[in-house]
Amino acid sequence: IPPYVEVLLGRQNGDYPFVEPGPQGFATADAEDYLLYWFQIPEGEQVESASFEALLSGNYQISVSEIYAVDPRISRNDPRRRNRATFYQQVSGSEGRNTPGAGIRHVSFRYGRQTGVTVTGLGLSTDVKGFQFKAEWAHSYNFLQFPAPQDSGKRHDRGGHAWLVNVQKDLLPQLTVGGEWFRLEPEYTTQLSVTDLTLSAYTDPPGPYIGDLGTTDQSLNNTLALNSVDDNDDKDPFPDTFFLPSFADNNGVFPGLDEDLDGMPDTNRNNNTTPDYFEPFLLYDVDPDDFDYGVDLNNNGVIDVREDDLKPDYPYDLNRRGSHLFVHGRPQPDLELTAGHYDMEAIRGGMRSEVLYTKAEYKRSFSGRSDVRAVNLVKRVKDDIPDNVFRYGDLANFNVSDSRGIIRVFVEDELLMQNSVVNTSFLGFRFRDVRNFSGEANVKYEINAQLDSAQSGSNLIQLWAAVLRSDYRWQLGSLEVSPRYKLMMRKLSDDVGRVHASWELFSYPMILSNYKLTELTSLRAGIQGFPGASSAYRNLEDDDQSFNTRNYLLMLSNRFEHAGYDLVLNAGYEVNQRRMTDRRRQFEDLDFELFFIRMVVGLEPVI
Repeated sequence: IPPYVEVLLGRQNGDYPFVEPGPQGFATADAEDYLLYWFQIPEGEQVESASFEALLSGNYQISVSEIYAVDPRISRNDPRRRNRATFYQQVSGSEGRNTPGAGIRHVSFRYGRQTGVTVTGLGLSTDVKGFQFKAEWAHSYNFLQFPAPQDSGKRHDRGGHAWLVNVQKDLLPQLTVGGEWFRLEPEYTTQLSVTDLTLSAYTDPPGPYIGDLGTTDQSLNNTLALNSVDDNDDKDPFPDTFFLPSFADNNGVFPGLDEDLDGMPDTNRNNNTTPDYFEPFLLYDVDPDDFDYGVDLNNNGVIDVREDDLKPDYPYDLNRRGSHLFVHGRPQPDLELTAGHYDMEAIRGGMRSEVLYTKAEYKRSFSGRSDVRAVNLVKRVKDDIPDNVFRYGDLANFNVSDSRGIIRVFVEDELLMQNSVVNTSFLGFRFRDVRNFSGEANVKYEINAQLDSAQSGSNLIQLWAAVLRSDYRWQLGSLEVSPRYKLMMRKLSDDVGRVHASWELFSYPMILSNYKLTELTSLRAGIQGFPGASSAYRNLEDDDQSFNTRNYLLMLSNRFEHAGYDLVLNAGYEVNQRRMTDRRRQFEDLDFELFFIRMVVGLEPVI
């Protein structure tokens, strides 16, 4: 939203000074600076359209906003009450990477508010004798109209294309080659964004959605955004973002884990607002992102299956074009080899991501009781396209979870692979139910060798992450007792300090028990951390951050069916304690107790 209040009150000489063209006859904006132009629409005339023209060079982006009088009866000297402004909308931008002052281009565009969006498309898919072909094409008609009285404003369309072609061919039973070509223009859209003051009838008292959004003016700027393609990164039945939050995903976004296909993310099996790797007892089975292996195609440091953004789920982001070529072979049943090259470019802005990679993966199961997985991925990367995501706070800060909420923070892509050679190695081993004993061990080692570039010198970033867990089960009639232990280690180092170095250890000893009172009713208890063997977090880079925890849980669980639904009623008592090892920081000690009654629909309870 433009700073219209400051400008209309004459304060632009402070934070927003006037800029006159220099001796060359033009004005410039570098880095984070921008130029803001104001155009007053003539009063007393029937204006039906507004168009703008400019001569531009270099790398640029043009956005436009409208300032309108929401109540013309109020004095112009009181713009906070008199005026409102729409959100900025991007209308144009430079294509490719340009040199300032060269390639002067004449740019023109018309202004209008959205009145409708129509999307049309075609799809073709074939699979004949090992040859697979898939193509999709779509065009969005983005209808806009100048906001004039009596609906007299001129209409126009600002549409865009999106297409994708995927080809794959089996050359041999163990050898496949393929490629994908794509383009999603920045003008392509599946969102209708409407500014309408009457929205307050729904969200302000006495409307039906009071409290869901605050007031429409404060929360939405009187703007309703409807998406025909949802943002749904975790692929559950609910969109991650929705203009009415009560209709959006109620368990947060935990993408990438639903291996058992039960419709619930494996990282949040108890369906609350906290990922399981932050919760006592549940953390035994689930690991944070840095401890898991996964492909990171956009080179932002977050494995793709765990990414959370606020974008519609298109195959690629808008404003992207490029290709991906690969060859995949399986010389042995347990060994897969892949090599490929993908080249992606931002249509506007000229940023680019180019990666040449090779990957070897070995997976083998022994008698169904043990598994081995080894992966090594090497990639040569040149990537300056920022791919920002949302992540959760530091694991240490949630070691004792209050389970009433989480902190989700926006993290900018630090572009640590602008010119790098990256090697990721992962080795995992697990065995199950060997005389009631199960265990698992994973080690991940990643090297980012940053090469000399115009932006920075050479550097070496290394990440070590390891997980060890084991459990044993005693069955004594209706009573099952299971001692468990989990150890995690994470070390991040950097030769020149471009990332924050860390060295952390997590230790979680625990005992869980389950006593069956009936076939449908169980009494469950858990202890995590014991006298002399507390759950522990150790920060070896900054020891005054270290602490110990103890967690206790007693819960009665009853399972039953009603009207075709599988229901579970849980009632219990939970105690969480944290003690800082540096007693100068004892003010950060935590004692938290919770008595709860919880109804879960369609989900078997877990501890």
